[in-house]
Amino acid sequence: MVLVGRQRAALLLGALAVLLTACSSPQRPEPPVGEVTDSADCLASNLRYLAGAPLLPTVGAHAPAPLPGTLPEGFRPARVTLCHFEDGDGGAAVVEELRAGDIPAVVAAFAMPSSRPEGSCSQEFEAVPELFLVDADGRAVRMAWPLDGCGTTRAEARTAIASLAVLADRRTPLLRLPPTSGGGPVGVG
Repeated sequence: MVLVGRQRAALLLGALAVLLTACSSPQRPEPPVGEVTDSADCLASNLRYLAGAPLLPTVGAHAPAPLPGTLPEGFRPARVTLCHFEDGDGGAAVVEELRAGDIPAVVAAFAMPSSRPEGSCSQEFEAVPELFLVDADGRAVRMAWPLDGCGTTRAEARTAIASLAVLADRRTPLLRLPPTSGGGPVGVG
């Protein structure tokens, strides 16, 4: 009878270990250290809204941007360039916003680690803008957004960016490629 009790205890402990392992998600991988480039480029060919899309900038080809990463040691940002896609009555465009304000709060928010993935999250879509931290000389680092447990951007990062003043914005129209052929641009919007 003692052997059966030990077997039952071992079985229960094994089941508990499997359950705990299944419920604890691994930490998200940390992004690499960001690469410093000569400038922020909201029209780089590999940014979220342009990669693989049937859209072309109206101002010529652009090289790919470095992978998003963390702030390199010694880089001193002075402002933010925020890039996002819009598609409305005016046609498709990339909007580049130059922002300034409490840059140390932005740096602190983007230094936060991403949270562990959670099991019960809603499946809401989040349009995540591209973000570059830019120094006084115009050099830029493409930043990786820290994520919450559901895989959306952390509220602290969104709040820090929203608190910045928009100094200027520029809208660059995009040309739509025809959906049925690989031909050239057919017009704006």
